[in-house]
Amino acid sequence: ESLLDSGNMGTRNHGELKIIPFYDDYMWNFGEAALEHSARELWRYLVRDTIIQGIENYVKKGTISKDILNDPTFKKINDYNIERYKARFLTNICSLLIDYGYFAFIVVDEFSYFKPMVEKELINEGFLQALRNLTIGKQLCSFIFSGTFESQEILEDYAITSQLANIKPLKIGSIDPDSAEDLIQYLGKTLNFTPKAVKAIQRLSNNIPYFIQILCFNCAIYASFKKKNIVGGPDVERVVKYLTGEKIDPETNTLYEIKELGNETFIRTQYIADEKFLNAVISTIASESIQNDSIRQKPDDLSLSTLITKWGDYGKSKEYPAGILGHFQIKQMSAIKLLLERGIIKEQKIKDDTFYELGVDLFRSWWNVHF
Repeated sequence: ESLLDSGNMGTRNHGELKIIPFYDDYMWNFGEAALEHSARELWRYLVRDTIIQGIENYVKKGTISKDILNDPTFKKINDYNIERYKARFLTNICSLLIDYGYFAFIVVDEFSYFKPMVEKELINEGFLQALRNLTIGKQLCSFIFSGTFESQEILEDYAITSQLANIKPLKIGSIDPDSAEDLIQYLGKTLNFTPKAVKAIQRLSNNIPYFIQILCFNCAIYASFKKKNIVGGPDVERVVKYLTGEKIDPETNTLYEIKELGNETFIRTQYIADEKFLNAVISTIASESIQNDSIRQKPDDLSLSTLITKWGDYGKSKEYPAGILGHFQIKQMSAIKLLLERGIIKEQKIKDDTFYELGVDLFRSWWNVHF
């Protein structure tokens, strides 16, 4: 929306053009694209099901001239009888937009699914080089790639960073506390959060908008059922118990309509199922806040020395006096480093030791219940 409002942009090859962003229903979602069964189906999705439909939508809104719909090139690419969609159709449609004075800005979501797409042979590593040629070489469009922490790792795994040399990586995570509070209090007097409730949501979400949204939405359901417009700290903690599955009360939960969070809420953003060493570190840190089979509302951090000791005590015997640590110490330290880089855990240095806790405290509570 801000791109639409920004008006025009200048290009070296084509002069001044009006920016047309393809996002929401008309962006490229690699998660959806990876479900296609052939390259032909993939390019049908990337061209007709997103860009073409996006153009038609912009014509209806009056953003793009309706004359483009009658252009022979547009009609040919939009022909539903085409059996084989090809990569060059993307070049053709972006070039057509240029001819009518528009510049396509294409949003690509779920970039981490690039790897499955390559494995299914829907695309190869040259795919990104082709996109680079469209942007840097021909200046026909621009892209923004978004995804989870895996995205950067995938680029390194496939040794394709040179193909994206002009990309500027931007890590998206927590917002500043003031902006987080503004987001929490968005409804104003309609639904007001007390200072303690605000602090609780900030701690639970690590000021990440995605988790703020989940918490506030469910707090609103709870407040509506209770017929109140003020949410306090205890209310937030009660909602969290329903969201994590710690408190199971089928009758009450039905009345609140608060659904327990599933794996899809956290997987690929907080953990990956088959990364056993990273998940072992997560479990070791998270379990520090369990006492007498009860999960504490607030987390306890865990020192590196204690983390090492816990792994050393596990599986200790005469044959293996260092426990599992003797086998996995290098992998333990690598896991900690990677979790820090991904922003899954936070560290704090106190005197001669380093302390860790999970960044998103809602994830800590959920993990303790389920794992």
